[in-house]
Amino acid sequence: MSDRERLENLEQRVGQLHAGLLLVGCLVLVLLVFDLVDAAEKLQQVPTPISAATWALSDLAAHHPQRRAQLRYLWLPPWADDRWPAAVAYGLNTAAGTSHLLHQPQSFAGGWMLRVDLAQLAHRAGQRRALAKVWDDLARDDPYFHVRLSDRDPTPKAAIISPAIEGKLEAALVALGYVRREGRNYFTLRPLPVYRADWFLSKILSTLNGGVYYDLLRILSTGEGSEEEQILAGHGINETASFQIGGSRRVGLVESQVTGKPRSIVALRGFLGQGWITEDLTDEQLGDARVHPLLNLLPDANGQGKFAAREGILERANGLHSFYLSDDAGALVDEAPASVATDRTVPPPHTQRLQPAISCLRCHSALSESDEGLKPAPNDIRLALGRRLDVLADRAERGEQADAVARLADLYAGDFRRSFARARDDVAEATFTVTGGLGVQAATQLVTRICDDYLYRSVTTRQAALEIGWRSQSDPDVLHAVLDDKPVAGQFAVEDGIVGFLREGLAVRRGDFERVYGELLYRATYGTPPAGGGDYRAQAQVVARLVEAGDRRQAAHHAELGLQMRPDAAFQKYFHEVLQWSAR
Repeated sequence: MSDRERLENLEQRVGQLHAGLLLVGCLVLVLLVFDLVDAAEKLQQVPTPISAATWALSDLAAHHPQRRAQLRYLWLPPWADDRWPAAVAYGLNTAAGTSHLLHQPQSFAGGWMLRVDLAQLAHRAGQRRALAKVWDDLARDDPYFHVRLSDRDPTPKAAIISPAIEGKLEAALVALGYVRREGRNYFTLRPLPVYRADWFLSKILSTLNGGVYYDLLRILSTGEGSEEEQILAGHGINETASFQIGGSRRVGLVESQVTGKPRSIVALRGFLGQGWITEDLTDEQLGDARVHPLLNLLPDANGQGKFAAREGILERANGLHSFYLSDDAGALVDEAPASVATDRTVPPPHTQRLQPAISCLRCHSALSESDEGLKPAPNDIRLALGRRLDVLADRAERGEQADAVARLADLYAGDFRRSFARARDDVAEATFTVTGGLGVQAATQLVTRICDDYLYRSVTTRQAALEIGWRSQSDPDVLHAVLDDKPVAGQFAVEDGIVGFLREGLAVRRGDFERVYGELLYRATYGTPPAGGGDYRAQAQVVARLVEAGDRRQAAHHAELGLQMRPDAAFQKYFHEVLQWSAR
């Protein structure tokens, strides 16, 4: 073979090798792209409370300092849909609207955030200050933007900004007056103005488990007397005066659709609108003729009949409804006695406790399109009077029989259908306006679904990862992927059992998840905490968990670690009190 032939042969073989290497490189590139796509599909970063706090503080900084005091924010989490703003507007105005105007929170940050103007909800300065206090005091129970310490802690709960948020937004928090820094120590001056929307709705529409619905309702209270009388007065209603001048009407039901028992309902007229109050018995009182509503038709001098519990539905100035429950002394009660009524719409197997306002909304608006806030109330007593009912056996009879018959005919001659129709029109118009086009049933179903999902749906491993900033479409071990890169160390040396359950794919209760949320968010954001200083707030969460579990030895150990982190005066006092508690 000549030299020329050898050279051509070598060039051919080099060319083949080059082509092969090029093909291998392409294959590697394709595989790399597929790996990147697969990884992107498996794990995608989503907004967290840190993102929401950033948006809220950025928006707040753009407003005049005098206006900042009346601005608050609600964050729509990654699983929210485009109907959530309507639900928030409906729930917010139902619970907190004190003026004639309906307030629609403004959307910004690409739809993730809602800006609430307290001045639009409450025009009067006193009511606005009271509303701001109720709103800000909620921070003491907020596990997402603040440190929520256990109810069983030896110190009172305090609104302390989450260390995960503080670590990222220190400069903004200091500049806007939320945090003061002295050396290595931080002092929270006031709570953040932002909450998660579903958590917030569940709090403002309930009276149980930290719900503040009555705190908001009491903003409207005025006058003297019992709590019920003050609430009525705040809605422009005086029950005694209404009865004495003939402004009240009654119906009697042989069997209520709500309680399954006999029931009386009184309709009252006020300066703002109408009000309706039911008078109910317990199961134990059904056989007692002295309190039976159909055997005690005539009310007393104050216009009240015999009852064990009352439910009030009152028209607000903005056209929506207020709700309350009271006992026979006029004191507000957080829930109806189980022997009077239960909330059968609560998803099983959860306890069916009936509480304002969420249970009232479910019953009177969500179940039937035609109810629109008021369930039908046929007047069975009027029907009986029309057939010459003998009132001699009425145990509430006072005076002559002829007078009793005349009074009964006057009180029970009414028919609520027309007044209900007007009231339904008003609430439907208000609902349509504030939600941007929803009917009463649709708006109420949306609000109750959001609240029910928050209150009753268990937190799965994938949901837990989503709430600390990572969405996975297919990987069931996503929490492992997030936390395994953030090893347990320092103050997190004792990992909570709830985290362990989630790691193993077991769903947990929302309340249990919220106990460890701050720890999970911190670890997902920062990884291994730095040694010493700056993380005593996160350490306090761990100590609070151990105190709640009653583990004195571990609580003392971690309180000592907390003291080594040079905490501020408030946390220093907290750690010392835990040490005292542990030594008992």
